[in-house]
Amino acid sequence: MNVLYDSQIFLQQRYGGISRYFCAIALRSINESGINARICAPTNSNLYLEQIPATIKFEPNFSALKNYYIRRACNLLSEEYFRMAFSPDIIHETHYSKKPRCKTKSKRVLTVYDMIQERLPEFFSTSEPTSNNKMVAASRADHIIFISKATQSDFLEMSDYPVERTSVIHLGFELQEMLSTPTEALIKEQLTSAPYILYVGKRSGYKNFSALAAAVAQSQVLRDFQLVCFGGGGFTTDELSVLSRVGLGGSRAMQIQGSDALLAKFYRGAACFVYPSLYEGFGIPPLEAMACDCPVACSNTSSIPEVVGDAGLYFDPTSTDDIRIAIEKIVSSPSVTEQLIERGRNRLKMFSWDRCASETFALYHRIHKEAH
Repeated sequence: MNVLYDSQIFLQQRYGGISRYFCAIALRSINESGINARICAPTNSNLYLEQIPATIKFEPNFSALKNYYIRRACNLLSEEYFRMAFSPDIIHETHYSKKPRCKTKSKRVLTVYDMIQERLPEFFSTSEPTSNNKMVAASRADHIIFISKATQSDFLEMSDYPVERTSVIHLGFELQEMLSTPTEALIKEQLTSAPYILYVGKRSGYKNFSALAAAVAQSQVLRDFQLVCFGGGGFTTDELSVLSRVGLGGSRAMQIQGSDALLAKFYRGAACFVYPSLYEGFGIPPLEAMACDCPVACSNTSSIPEVVGDAGLYFDPTSTDDIRIAIEKIVSSPSVTEQLIERGRNRLKMFSWDRCASETFALYHRIHKEAH
């Protein structure tokens, strides 16, 4: 059975959870009997795609092209050419295209990652097309994969798509254990002279970072703690204003970029990892924290409890006091910390890219069998 992954997400993301997801699955297809998978993305700047064997990628690579629209057109033409040469039985669309990629009678699979824009429209522009494109792409899909039961439930509540043509397949996680550079090691040493609370990823909108900042600032228990923000880009002018207003100016709040290896070091050194998001379609950072024996405090909303299970201390993300109290409980109690770490180790056994890929391949086989 031939499976084709289109170019959409690899042109959009240099790195990110969705492109990592498809690379993880495609990589494991090499050892999967009956699955011949290829990614068709001849123009891309994706870091994960660079790390997988050429045997599962469409070649040649035209990534030297710089203009986005020329790159996109090259990908579209390549997909059509490759479709005719490869004759895919299944096309797994990597994002939400309004028009079908690769015009063919092949069965189509779509993964829906979240329903954030539908649940929290106030954080998005009304002209942003993702929500509409998502529903259009879903309408032509023969089967839809959801990365959490919460996302599946939200989608089915807003759609008349038949539930029997849907599946829930949880993501895996992977935190590369590489040696950090001397510069990265020095950065960690400089930033961790004081105990710290760790936040990871983007901070805007529904990520609810401002509530976390206020919670840390208001706590007398946390007055000697730094708030370290890993990834997500440098603090914006608005964020610096918020941090100053709540009392986390100067060195109380830090932002740092770096590799997965450096991120692992920050997880291991943190007193607590906090995940205050108002909504997530899945949520990999809590799993990364668990993998590094870092206790987790997190929101009690959307898919987060589904992923974290009993391995986190939950709070209402709309309550600054609730966030503060949860963090204080962890940093003030070695027994709570140890309990969460032990539960995290057990929780991790439920999630892996091997399991994600295996369940996805089983679905492909079922769809292919039903079609014949």
